[in-house]
Amino acid sequence: MSEWEAAGRAIDAPGYGPLREIIADGVERLLFAPHDLGALVAAVLCLVDDPALRRRLGDAAAERARLSLSWEENARRVVRACEESLRREAA
Repeated sequence: MSEWEAAGRAIDAPGYGPLREIIADGVERLLFAPHDLGALVAAVLCLVDDPALRRRLGDAAAERARLSLSWEENARRVVRACEESLRREAA
């Protein structure tokens, strides 16, 4: 994710497989078909033409960043990974 999300900016992004697994198209970003210039242009124009959509996507992206990209959340992920590693070693 990015500083743009934390800043509450609407984002277009290519819908590569891994990205599609973590981003809900039309909820936090507009995803377009990779390598499809027409799809990219359409997504950008969609944001240009729809201020309410830009605001909604930006708000959702900022909320996602606030909840999942904070130092606290990153620390929780590290602790969970360490705990899981210790459990596997103990088994």
